[in-house]
Amino acid sequence: MIGNLGVLPSMRRKGIGRILMETSLAELHANGWDVAFNVRVDHDPAFALYHRMGCREVGIVREYRVS
Repeated sequence: MIGNLGVLPSMRRKGIGRILMETSLAELHANGWDVAFNVRVDHDPAFALYHRMGCREVGIVREYRVS
């Protein structure tokens, strides 16, 4: 799993996230790995990026926190 991908706010919307993801996915797939992402349900930019890259939703994982 790729747990987190972050791009500095000042560097967003420049294709950096896409390049990071495409490079990572190419390397992982070349080695026979499947890939899964955890994405907050309200993180629209991440969903848009993953959908543009051909990813598909396969389920929802609930997160619980103790306060």
